[in-house]
Amino acid sequence: MDINEILKETGALLQGHFLLSSGKHSNKYVQCAKLMMYPEKTQTVLNQVAQKLKNLEFDIIVGPAIGGIVFVPIQLTAVLQLLLQRPEHSYGYLSYMFLMLSMGFAGVIDDLAGDKRIKGLINHVRSTLKSNMTTGFLKALIGFLAACTISIRTAGSLAELAADVLVITLSANAINLFDMRPGRAVKVFLAISLMILSSSAGRPAEALPLIILVMTVLIYASYGLREICMLGDTGANILGISLGYYSTLFLSFSSKLMLLVLLILLNIAAERLSITALINNSRLLSYLDSLGRGRTDNR
Repeated sequence: MDINEILKETGALLQGHFLLSSGKHSNKYVQCAKLMMYPEKTQTVLNQVAQKLKNLEFDIIVGPAIGGIVFVPIQLTAVLQLLLQRPEHSYGYLSYMFLMLSMGFAGVIDDLAGDKRIKGLINHVRSTLKSNMTTGFLKALIGFLAACTISIRTAGSLAELAADVLVITLSANAINLFDMRPGRAVKVFLAISLMILSSSAGRPAEALPLIILVMTVLIYASYGLREICMLGDTGANILGISLGYYSTLFLSFSSKLMLLVLLILLNIAAERLSITALINNSRLLSYLDSLGRGRTDNR
């Protein structure tokens, strides 16, 4: 069947006057969402498109760095299943799900609409104070409010409340700071996850969402290391908020304070220095950073 006929039949081909995102004008526009309501017809159209493109050579394919969005449906499905099987841990599971969805939502906004010219939390705050709220500041605000919502009920004292909120909030951004080269953020996440899980002895049921996430990330790592995709803010935020939440759940108060100091120093360093340059200046860190990648990127 002709592509035009399928597009007209599904109502996907619109006619009129359209201002495209490129700034150009067109008398036709394809509403892909309407076509995708019919999977078989979508397959027919895309097969014909693929045939036209198969002999073309591409130097680069541009797309949003949002590969980590796959964690959302996987974790959501896993947590909902755990809620049915282990209702006695429902508050912990629901708390994690709330944090994950909050930061995943904030990450999607930042990935799709964020101004990448503004770097560092301080610059995001400055821009917002000048009546130009950035998606980076919005993301930090959402993380802080979500952390407060969860920690108020679980913290045993005011000092622990402050520590938990800051650990969760800063952890959400910490993994994002490492998501500058393929596989780097994933390696950091896996290393810290193993340390957290080693502190969860005797509480395996509570740690199940993190264990499932670690298994998912191990599968994702093969794609990240081959430079097929990057986590983006969506994936990095989910990994970071997961580490933050389970750190507050399993670590002692003194360990939380030590982690908090490290997170503060990391965020301060990221404002002033290049983490990539610091890694490249260390032979050991550079080796670990490039381990598993097909090539070393020194940009």
